[in-house]
Amino acid sequence: DCLPTEAAVGQKKIEEMVATVTAEGFFPAPVIASKHPATQQILLLDGNHRRTVGALMGLKYIPVVFIGWDEFEVDVWNRALSIENGDSLDELFSQFDLTESKPALAENNSQQALLHYRGKSYTSSVVESNKIKQHQWVDQLFSALEDCGFNTGNCFITKQATDDHKANPDHLVVELPRFAKEELLEMVQQGEVLPAKAYRTLLPHGPIRLPIKIQYLREFDHLPYDFYD
Repeated sequence: DCLPTEAAVGQKKIEEMVATVTAEGFFPAPVIASKHPATQQILLLDGNHRRTVGALMGLKYIPVVFIGWDEFEVDVWNRALSIENGDSLDELFSQFDLTESKPALAENNSQQALLHYRGKSYTSSVVESNKIKQHQWVDQLFSALEDCGFNTGNCFITKQATDDHKANPDHLVVELPRFAKEELLEMVQQGEVLPAKAYRTLLPHGPIRLPIKIQYLREFDHLPYDFYD
C-alpha cells in the first residue's frame, strides 16, 4: 500500500480542485512516491490531494512517479500571515497558551514550533515538545485565525523566505520543526498522519509537471503516445 504522510486539505479545497481539473481536462501532475529499501514500505510524498481528487472523479488510473529513497530530501513549510489589525490576537494567544520565549532557547529546540510577532517570540506552554503535536497545534491556530477573518490561504513559506517575513513587524511567522525521511517512515508505520502541507519534498531536478488528459486516465488500458498533450 502507498501510505499518505499528510492529511488532505478541507472538503471545500478538494471540490475546487475537482472543478478545476474537470474544466481544464488535464490531471495536473503525477503523484510522487518512494519505496524504503529495507522495509519496502511505499510512502506518498507529494500529491495526496491529487490522489483524493482522482478518486472522487472516478479515474481508472492515478499517475505515479517513483523516485529512489536517496534521490529526494524533505524540508519544512513554515507559515507567515500579514496582520493588519492584531487586536484579536491577544485573546487567541491566550486561548492557545502561548507564552513569550527567548528566541535563542526556543531555536535550539528542534522539537518545538516558534511563533514570531512584533519583535517577540512565543512557544506553546502546554503542548509537549513532540514534532507531530507541534505541527498539529499550529494547524489548529491557523484554522482559528481563518475563523477570525484572516486570509490563511497562501500562508506557506520556505525556510529561505522566513527571515524576510520575520523582519516585517506586521507579519506573524511560525517556524516549524523539520522531519527527516526516516521520521516520516516511522510516523506512518505507527499510524500517524501530519496536517496538510507539513513538509515539502525536494526533488533533484525540481517539481515534476506532466499534465495528462483526463479521458486517458478514465478509458485506456495503455496510454497513447499523445497522452500528455
